[in-house]
This record gives sequence, structure tokens and C-alpha cells, in this order.
Amino acid sequence: MASSLEQLKATGSIVFCGPGDFATIDKYKLQGATTNPSLILAASKKAEYASLIDAP
Repeated sequence: MASSLEQLKATGSIVFCGPGDFATIDKYKLQGATTNPSLILAASKKAEYASLIDAP
């Protein structure tokens, strides 16, 4: 049986992600992400994104 997310996508709905987290976007093959500054800030504090935030 298809998951709720798969069923929603099958209707032609565009699915967006709330956490601004690249791994979640990739995992669920979402078509967009949030621009909510507080959620982006929370995601930026994750160790896996340090290389994107820290200056070379």
C-alpha cells in the first residue's frame, strides 16, 4: 500500500519540506523547501552542514 506521502504526490500535489534540511528533501524527493529563517537557522547548526556555513 502506498504511503500517505506517495498518495498525495499521485494527485499531482506539489510537496514542500518544512525543516529546510537537505537530507529530508532528498529522502522524500520533495520539490521545494522552507525559507522560514528560524528553520533554516536550526538546520544550519547541524554538523553535516558545517562545511556549507563555515568560511574556507
